[in-house]
Amino acid sequence: MPAEAPSITVDLAALQKLTMRELRALRSVLRTTGEILVAFSCQPRFEGRGVNDLLLGLRDFISHYEEAAVDVAEAASPASSADIEARAWTLIGDAADLYNGWEALAPIAVIAVEAVRDAGEAERSERRAAA
Repeated sequence: MPAEAPSITVDLAALQKLTMRELRALRSVLRTTGEILVAFSCQPRFEGRGVNDLLLGLRDFISHYEEAAVDVAEAASPASSADIEARAWTLIGDAADLYNGWEALAPIAVIAVEAVRDAGEAERSERRAAA
């Protein structure tokens, strides 16, 4: 038996150190992992057993971590066009996963339009700096 039980918390400081591209990749893997846990919890071998609750608890923690990663991306103000694009895809992916149907289009359209505008401005700045 371990001397001390591990503490599992969202490491916000670590999330804030990630690049926009890394946040996008992390959100993707956390979403997929959560979906896999839900799929396992739906299998008959886990129904009515304590392991089902454990699987869903893990899924809840992973969802919380995913939400924190999206919050970090949302709060960021990336300067490069590549980072602006990666941030936009992170937010678009989150919005697409949260909504079913037509109501998802408005927030996704807003994110896309803002990203195209910001990336265009960043690309112009990058070209001026390179010249």
